[in-house]
Amino acid sequence: MISTRARLTTLNPACAGARSATWFTRGMAVFASLQLLDLATTTAGLAAGHPEVNPFTALVIFRFGLAGFILFKAAVIAIVGTNVKALGPRWGEAALLLCSV
Repeated sequence: MISTRARLTTLNPACAGARSATWFTRGMAVFASLQLLDLATTTAGLAAGHPEVNPFTALVIFRFGLAGFILFKAAVIAIVGTNVKALGPRWGEAALLLCSV
């Protein structure tokens, strides 16, 4: 039996583009949420006196402070989003999954 999505895609090729936009939007929302959660927990940990264990992130925080860390997280979201969009649905979903781990 053919699934509803397959039937809609066969009848209307524009539906395939809608699926593409949906996975990208949902995937990037999850990825951005995880990055914001990391930002919040890292900031709370640093305020409590815990060291940052990621050497690159520690360098960014040491040299540029909290503002630099926020810009770093925004850049990560933008770079990953751009590259995932360029990869397309098949490889983009896998890339988002790997980046979110």
